[in-house]
Amino acid sequence: MQAVKDSKPSIRIRKAFPDDLPFLRSLALEAFSTYGDYETILTGFFLSQGVYTYVAEELCEDVATPVGILMMVIGNTKRRGPYFVEIVAIAVDQDHRKQGIGSQMIDFAKQWPVALSEEISIAEIQLSVAEPNLRGRSFFERLGFVFLRKEPWTYPAGQKALRMQYILKDGD
Repeated sequence: MQAVKDSKPSIRIRKAFPDDLPFLRSLALEAFSTYGDYETILTGFFLSQGVYTYVAEELCEDVATPVGILMMVIGNTKRRGPYFVEIVAIAVDQDHRKQGIGSQMIDFAKQWPVALSEEISIAEIQLSVAEPNLRGRSFFERLGFVFLRKEPWTYPAGQKALRMQYILKDGD
C-alpha cells in the first residue's frame, strides 16, 4: 500500500522584495481601507529605508503564494531609554485568516530582535490598533500584548488609536 502524501500547506516568512509590492498594495486595500488610504501609506513605508517588510507565504507542492504582510521599524524614545520594535502593519489576506498565520507572524516579530541583540538592545514590541477594531485588539491581547495608552493621533479615517506593547523576555 502506498502512503498518501500530506499536501497540507506550510507557512514561510521571508524578506519582501520589490516584486511583492502589488500584493502589498492589494492586501492593504483589502485589510486597511476602513482606516484610510493605506494602499498609499504602506507603499510609502515599503519604499522607505528603515522599514523591514516580510511576506508570509503559503507553500503547497513547491508553489509559494503570498498570504500576509508584516512591516516593522526600530524606534527609540530617549525619554524611555531602550529601543523597541514597532509593528507598523500586519495583515493576512481574507481567504487565509483564522489559520494561525497572523500568530506565526507575531511569533516571527517576537524572535526578530534576537538577531539584532548584538547591535542594539530591544526591550519590547509596540503597535497601534484602531479603538473600534475589537477583533484586532483581542487578537493582540491573546498573544500577550497589553494596552499602554491612547495615542494623541487618529487614523486617517478618524478612528482613535490605541497603543499596545509586548515586553520581550530573555529567550523570547
